[in-house]
Amino acid sequence: MIYLKVMNYLKTTFVRPSGNFVWTQEKNDIFFKFLYDNFSKEEIVSKRNRSEIKQAFIDFLEPVGYILFRMNEVKIALRLFPYKIEPKQSKYLQPLKELVLQYKDLIKHDKDDEQLFIKGKLRRILYNFVDQQIDEQVHKKTLLKQAIYEALELNARDIILVKKKEVFIKKFKEKHKELERFNGLDENELKSLYDQYFDNQYMQEFLQGLADSIYQEYFLEKGISNEWYEKNIFSIVQEKIANSLDSFLETKDEGFRLGFAGFIFRVNFIPFFILLSEKILVSIYKRDELIISWLKYYDGHQFMDGTKHYKTQELIDKKNQRWNVVAIHAKVSIWFQAKNRRRSLKVRVHNLTIEMDSLLIDSKTPIEYKKDLLLKEEQLEKEIYIKKIQHKELVKELNSQEKKNEDILKSKIDHVSSEIQSLEQKISLFKKERFSIKTDTIYKEYKEEKTQAMREIERLEKVLRENKELFILIRSAVVHILISKKILLSQ
Repeated sequence: MIYLKVMNYLKTTFVRPSGNFVWTQEKNDIFFKFLYDNFSKEEIVSKRNRSEIKQAFIDFLEPVGYILFRMNEVKIALRLFPYKIEPKQSKYLQPLKELVLQYKDLIKHDKDDEQLFIKGKLRRILYNFVDQQIDEQVHKKTLLKQAIYEALELNARDIILVKKKEVFIKKFKEKHKELERFNGLDENELKSLYDQYFDNQYMQEFLQGLADSIYQEYFLEKGISNEWYEKNIFSIVQEKIANSLDSFLETKDEGFRLGFAGFIFRVNFIPFFILLSEKILVSIYKRDELIISWLKYYDGHQFMDGTKHYKTQELIDKKNQRWNVVAIHAKVSIWFQAKNRRRSLKVRVHNLTIEMDSLLIDSKTPIEYKKDLLLKEEQLEKEIYIKKIQHKELVKELNSQEKKNEDILKSKIDHVSSEIQSLEQKISLFKKERFSIKTDTIYKEYKEEKTQAMREIERLEKVLRENKELFILIRSAVVHILISKKILLSQ
């Protein structure tokens, strides 16, 4: 889904939207490079996907203002109009609080009173009020959250998620000093919030955007050293996750954000590094000298750091096999060549399908339509043949009968002659229409190309199936060095 990819791009690139957000030409160029790196031109310009891109920008900037948005193949024209009223100063804050309190009995509680749900009648009342009554330039979602916070006297750490079909409220207990894992936060409480907010598809897209952002910034742009990576990568990932949470947590509790980010990182620890390892393998496939040099570091060599004796990690896969960069390049090239070729062919098949559909006539292919016309001509030829026999019999009867039946027979003969003429005219029209259709040859060429492409896709998918286990093994070797640190041999 293009919406999630664009939303994650915006969150990882700009982190927090602000009221002075300006869409510059530089931002535009970088954004479209991202689009064309991940999607075909046809996907980008499709009406549905352009609508999803627009919605991603609307949702990303919603906390700070309204936008005007226009988009073509290479440019986005965007202007932000910041909100003029803070939720706490809104004249509608008190009426919303009163609505929440008036219908407080409709709020559903779990057995521990730590999770609350505003659904059904109360949700409709609140949402209708926000959508239909509020005429201020204020962030409506934040205003609703503020009203709920104050009406229910929630703690600053408690979380409100305003969703399409419900409002979810998560109440957190006070910090316990003995809980050190996630900044003093209870793991079960964090899990309930995580399960409520994230689904598998969103998290996959989120992690992909996170991996893309970190790889681009730290590996490709900053060219970080292996030593810097080992010291800082975990804290960098957690910080990036924490920053991305601002759009829905809306909390000033830095400890809470970092604690929840730490939980998210732990739950998705291996999936994130799998995605990061794939970015590295793509660079190895493309013979990126910077990344090749970075990965060559992990060969098990020994070195001194001050008075301490260390050994680097090695590229060892989950079957305990050792790899080097040269061998990795040779093997992953088959994988990525097949994947890239398959993607290109799938785009071509999609485009061919669109082109072929545009050639349809009355929901039939040009070949089928011309065949139907020919069948109609043949049917009319048969009717004409029968009519001509009938005409011949009538003429014969006219020549053999007495003159008293002559007028009747002549009338019948004229009628049959007229029918024959009419049928011949229809045949002529069908032939003219059939001969005018020239797209059958083009359609046939498209069909043959599509068939060949589908066969090639099947072949490539077989190649991918045959090499999948090997690719996963190589990937596991890269994951191993990404999550491990140098080995201390002696001090």
